[in-house]
Amino acid sequence: MTSREQFETKFPVPAGVTWNPETSRYVLTELRNSTVTTYEAHVERWVVWQAACESMADEAISPDVKALLAQLEQQERDNLLMATSFVLQTGRASISALQRNFRIGYGSACRLMDKLVERGVVTDIDSHGRREVISGARP
Repeated sequence: MTSREQFETKFPVPAGVTWNPETSRYVLTELRNSTVTTYEAHVERWVVWQAACESMADEAISPDVKALLAQLEQQERDNLLMATSFVLQTGRASISALQRNFRIGYGSACRLMDKLVERGVVTDIDSHGRREVISGARP
């Protein structure tokens, strides 16, 4: 029995609401005020149900795996801090510069650059394929 089927045994699907397998979401098929309210309540219950299922799955992870995940997250934070410092000191905001300096692959350098853009350290790529270092950014 899938998570959705378990959910629907506890919380029956209200009239005017159906499951769309293509989008994996509940959709409103009838538009009436009472239907909209029950639809919103049903969707809210579904979101809470999914969060509870994910939480239970998270509890099933062994302590060794959790420790490894924490170590990887720390390493990722350290790499991001070093990349931020490198870009601010050198003024070079390119994926190839990150690859050469940190001796990492293209995919890892792309993820680092995406995070630098998210944090506001460098700009998005412009129409000429260049990025600029934002002067007020901090490591």
